[in-house]
Amino acid sequence: MNLKISSISMAFVILFSPLFTFSQSPNLGSLTNMAMFTNVGAFSNSGPSSVLGDIGTNSGAISGFPPGIVNGQTFIEDPTTLMASADVTLLYNSLAAIPCGTPLGSVLGGNQILTPDVYCLGAASTLNGNLFLDAEGDPNAIFIFNIDGAFSVSALSNLILINSASARNIYWRINGAFELGAYSVFRGTLVVNGAIELLNNASLLGRGLSKVGAITLNSSNTIRYLSTLHINTFIEGYYLSNELMDSVLTNSNLPNVLSSMSDSIKIELHNTSFPYNLVTSSTTILNTNGTATSDFPVLGTYYIVVKHRNGLQTWSAMPIELTSLPAFYNFTDSSSKTYGNHLKQVDFNHWAIYSGDINQDENIDLLDLAELELGIANFDSGYINTDLNGDGNTDLLDIPLLENNIGNFIFSMHP
Repeated sequence: MNLKISSISMAFVILFSPLFTFSQSPNLGSLTNMAMFTNVGAFSNSGPSSVLGDIGTNSGAISGFPPGIVNGQTFIEDPTTLMASADVTLLYNSLAAIPCGTPLGSVLGGNQILTPDVYCLGAASTLNGNLFLDAEGDPNAIFIFNIDGAFSVSALSNLILINSASARNIYWRINGAFELGAYSVFRGTLVVNGAIELLNNASLLGRGLSKVGAITLNSSNTIRYLSTLHINTFIEGYYLSNELMDSVLTNSNLPNVLSSMSDSIKIELHNTSFPYNLVTSSTTILNTNGTATSDFPVLGTYYIVVKHRNGLQTWSAMPIELTSLPAFYNFTDSSSKTYGNHLKQVDFNHWAIYSGDINQDENIDLLDLAELELGIANFDSGYINTDLNGDGNTDLLDIPLLENNIGNFIFSMHP
């Protein structure tokens, strides 16, 4: 099974009751594998929607699959949905009982940055544009939003997670309907007292759970996350000193780039036996301090593979087990953390992924040099793969790094 996930994200909530505190995640029980579920209501789909995880209703019909695809099980009015219905109600009520930490206005977005807290919105609310959730480096950071009214996400809006934030630790209790606008990306677990609708090409990276109301999908995507992986890695050409890299994404001139972001990377999970096939992948932000977080829809043991647009594909030295608890892997503290001891030492006790594989053929060689020389001749600048040192230009300053790696016959090593 080859499951592709874009950017960067999970769904455990904190129940504030005698059994749980704000710093704890509950056992979701029968909801663990659910991606979309309603206690009471029809579940319909139109178009080529995709759901990764189980779906169900405890009272209603399910239609539209196909053309929609469910990579999981479907449950309709059976013992599984009966248990799920009780758990949804318990979860909703537990979230509603949490005291407010910080009140917010009814409009979120506009490149707003929020840190871990219990947020309360006292009326129907909207998300317009980009909203950043910043975990401040805490992989266990919890975000809870209690909204006393309907909640809508405008088209082309995004919920962006930074600094170790995880979709599995974000919960939205909504006392009304939820609508996810076209081409928007939203993260976390929705616990809704109303209908849930995902419009054209919208993506929910988490779960959609309703106490009462129909669920409607329109050529959309839903991914239920089960595990979280936090890694540390540096890119050779971007490394400055003192465990910091350059903020290369700023060369892209995108409106939602923060100075704490270095670049994007892809993290892949591969099987542990020949032919080591790709299982799933996630594109995420690599911070300037070398940290990155990805959420995955699988549990199990896998090789970790890191890919960067001009870096050398790098594999973990051994398979890593992913469970319901956060997993950690540090590529920066020893070359032995990679398959074949294959990292570049960038200072006394830190290692980085080799830079220079511009054409991504798993070798740093004369073919990459030809692309670099062409970029120099064309005076290429901006967010470009041939800019190996991240200064926004393809020029003579990029050549020494590349020629050194070519001379050392650097190529990707993996099982």
